[in-house]
Amino acid sequence: MNKNGLRIDGSKVVLTGSLSFDFGAGLPINLAVNDYIIFQDNVSNNQQLGLVSGTINQTLQTYPLVIDYTLKSSFIESLPTFTTNGHVYTDVKKIKTVLNAKITSSITAQGIPFPIVLNVLDAQDVVTSYQYYSKTIGMVYTNTVINYRLNSLPGGATLPLPSTGNQTQEEFLESYDVNH
Repeated sequence: MNKNGLRIDGSKVVLTGSLSFDFGAGLPINLAVNDYIIFQDNVSNNQQLGLVSGTINQTLQTYPLVIDYTLKSSFIESLPTFTTNGHVYTDVKKIKTVLNAKITSSITAQGIPFPIVLNVLDAQDVVTSYQYYSKTIGMVYTNTVINYRLNSLPGGATLPLPSTGNQTQEEFLESYDVNH
């Protein structure tokens, strides 16, 4: 969420700007969001908070890619206590954010008068992130998993991307100050 605008709107925390996800090998995906709800107090379990979807056209080397995506955040549950990295936090809200993506590309083959559309990545949840917010502190822990599997392309064609990816990132709050 670097260089983004976060603001409080009543009981919500909303984000305006862009979110970036990098699938390695030079394929960053940048999603524009406007007043995207990343947190809301006093909601029901499994209630949707934010939802944005769209299409990005991007070129990876010489391959034109069409990336259809949906980014969704949901309130999962309230936890009376949550322990992480040796610290116990109280009144914690658990949020889940998922990026689902589908990628296609088109190629032209000699002798065929129209482009051939290739399904590079079937629709799948490629990023799943859980954030934990303590009432008086803010975000205290995040666990994010990036996981995808590209389809096999016809004729042994390959994209300059790893055919699979699996990465886990954890972020822990180390210290904080509370102003009253």
